[in-house]
Amino acid sequence: MVDQNLLTIFIGLTTLSILIQTGIIAGLFYVTYKMSQQADRALAQSGRITEPLHRIVDSLQTGSARLNEFANSSRAKLDRIRQRTA
Repeated sequence: MVDQNLLTIFIGLTTLSILIQTGIIAGLFYVTYKMSQQADRALAQSGRITEPLHRIVDSLQTGSARLNEFANSSRAKLDRIRQRTA
């Protein structure tokens, strides 16, 4: 039949390979976990950076709209003054 020593060696090698694979999977999990934490921190940091930027952009849009209204109003007044003097 099967030699008992060969069977013991085969079971030992199989056990060792399963332990190695378990270590590799645990290492991959650890690396993935650390990368996930770093990505979360980077996302939080970018949120802190972009929020003031959004406020600046909103302020610039408001200022641009007001400047545009002022320019249109001034142009209309200037056109009325030109029509009166012409």
